Amino acid sequence: MNKRSKLIVCGIAVIAVLCMALPVFFHGTSNECKITGVLAADSRNHSVDTYTVEQDKKKCSVSFSDTAVIDTAFTAEVPTDEPYIIELTVRDSQLPEYREIKDENVAMNTAQTAAKYNADDSVMKRVVYPQNRQLHFSVTMQYKENVSGFIGYSSIKVIPVSKSKEYKLVTSPDKTVEFIIKSDDFSKEETDKLSEWSEDLQLYRQQLYQLTGERQPYDGKTIFDFTEQIDYYGLAGNPIFMNSTNLTKDLSTDKSVCIWKYIHEMSHTFDGIEGSHIGNTWNFDSELFANLKMLYVMENNGLSFQDSSEKGADAYLKYSAGNTLKNGIYSSDGFLYLLICRLREVQPDYWNSLQAVFSNAHDSFNETESSTAPERFINFFSLLHQELGVNILSAFSDAEKKAVINKYGNEITYLFD
Repeated sequence: MNKRSKLIVCGIAVIAVLCMALPVFFHGTSNECKITGVLAADSRNHSVDTYTVEQDKKKCSVSFSDTAVIDTAFTAEVPTDEPYIIELTVRDSQLPEYREIKDENVAMNTAQTAAKYNADDSVMKRVVYPQNRQLHFSVTMQYKENVSGFIGYSSIKVIPVSKSKEYKLVTSPDKTVEFIIKSDDFSKEETDKLSEWSEDLQLYRQQLYQLTGERQPYDGKTIFDFTEQIDYYGLAGNPIFMNSTNLTKDLSTDKSVCIWKYIHEMSHTFDGIEGSHIGNTWNFDSELFANLKMLYVMENNGLSFQDSSEKGADAYLKYSAGNTLKNGIYSSDGFLYLLICRLREVQPDYWNSLQAVFSNAHDSFNETESSTAPERFINFFSLLHQELGVNILSAFSDAEKKAVINKYGNEITYLFD
């Protein structure tokens, strides 16, 4: 059993599976997509029989007994690495509590972004992302209690998003930023405005690239997916999932006071999010660094959090919660507030020093090895000390020191001397 299959059943052993080739082709020779494998497993080590039927009917089925969760995994070959739409019809003999499609190629947040459906919805679809021209997606059926029955999958389609009428790709001029939206969710005016945003985010992405030592996540492309109804404003990764319900409101707002949310999520991906091939060489606090690099972009482009004259770090210092560490309480925002204040005291134009730190951090750490948050903390502030010629941590108050040491452990204590 390979790693992918283990992920599908959340670490539970897959038994009694049948993996069979299904030479089923869809949509003609130009957009040919082939389902190459299907397997199924239950959640309680009970037997699950998987079988396929005639090729021309484009369907397969699973029979099961005495279980509550069935994961049916599909593998598909596709001709390009662009996003695809999975669409299928499902029929089952018992009414499941819920159904969901999971993209097994998305390295993180799959549980938080899985497209869920009401039990009486028969047609399921979701945008999924290939790796090396392979799609790996699973369909989960969960019942309220252990049942026996039959699940049939038919009309299985694998459609390139670029060939779909239901979805649209909005791409920046240099192709480094891409939005995926549902066509019916946005008017032409909103779509045109989103196209303008993609051009702006293309510039912001280039600035993040330059700030962080010219290393690019995800093969040089940032994808924003607006096709999911997630419980968060955004979830960074590849792609970046953004809650589609917020986008219409943002598009009707002055870009200069709301685009920071998108920069924040994109900034995360330049900090070593899993799959980006950037080692976690400095990222001891992911929210702190996502905001820090976001502020660099905001300062360079006159952006704010509110409709006010303060921009970038000035806006952050005004609208953030302030220095919570002075009360012995660690928070990402509180530490960033304190860090910016200390940097300004030592070097008003501190971004060049931070750029050098980010670049040198890659060279000082072995990117293939994992590291702990205290190790990354030590790495960052040791390099920052070298660049500034001043140890800004030594100016922290006793309460501030205590808050940081309580967070990262006694091994960092010597940095405050």
